[in-house]
Amino acid sequence: LYPARQFQIISSYNSNNQLKIIHLKEILSLSPLISIPQIPSTASNLYENQRLQNLIIKSPIHSTIDLRHQNLTDDDMDFIVQQTIINKQSKELWLQSNKITSIGLSIIAKGLNNNTSLEVLILHDNQFGDTGIQSLTKILSLNTSILKVLGLESTGITDEGVSYLAEMLKTNKTITVLGLSFNRISDRGVKLLANVIACYNESLQWLHLNSNKLITDASVDDLIEMIKQNQTLQAVIMNDCSLTDYGINKLRKITEINTNFILDL
Repeated sequence: LYPARQFQIISSYNSNNQLKIIHLKEILSLSPLISIPQIPSTASNLYENQRLQNLIIKSPIHSTIDLRHQNLTDDDMDFIVQQTIINKQSKELWLQSNKITSIGLSIIAKGLNNNTSLEVLILHDNQFGDTGIQSLTKILSLNTSILKVLGLESTGITDEGVSYLAEMLKTNKTITVLGLSFNRISDRGVKLLANVIACYNESLQWLHLNSNKLITDASVDDLIEMIKQNQTLQAVIMNDCSLTDYGINKLRKITEINTNFILDL
């Protein structure tokens, strides 16, 4: 970096484990102290990913933009947010199976602030973990977005990430489908979610928790209470967890009371 460059802090996160992540964006300095030599075109700051640009250009306004398996990284996220969420006003954005980390997710989260078009965001198979979830839930808690479907399967979420999601669900009024399959959520995380959904949330309709191997029979009573108390929840998907036959049968009894409820075990 040359001297006298100026930056804006976009976000910061302290993991309390001798690791702090600070996301910076370079901005134009009003009072440059030195003359900075011209950067050669081979090292241009302009975003260049012609293949990605072509994919987005072909997509009509207010459409679904499918960017699955495109080897995308955090460096692509500013461009994607600007072009898909802001310019194209996409209804659905699929970013499954890329290389997005917590830094990239923080950029996406900021793009959701005051979002009036995007209803479906699929982020499966990206390893941003709990740190990324924290930045995302901060924005979704504000209710400045109309996002309805949030796919977070296989993204490295643990009970810590679930605690951020639970806090978000206390105030969020738009999310109807939440996908949390294939993560590392345990009974503690289920209890956090179940208590919030039972007592606070009135918008969530589908909850996907399947293939979280740390979920056991210890979650059954909390789930039953959640289903009894919440009036908007329509389905809980929990197959391939670590429930015993006893726990499964106990849960299934709730569908005898509410025959319209979908419980996939």
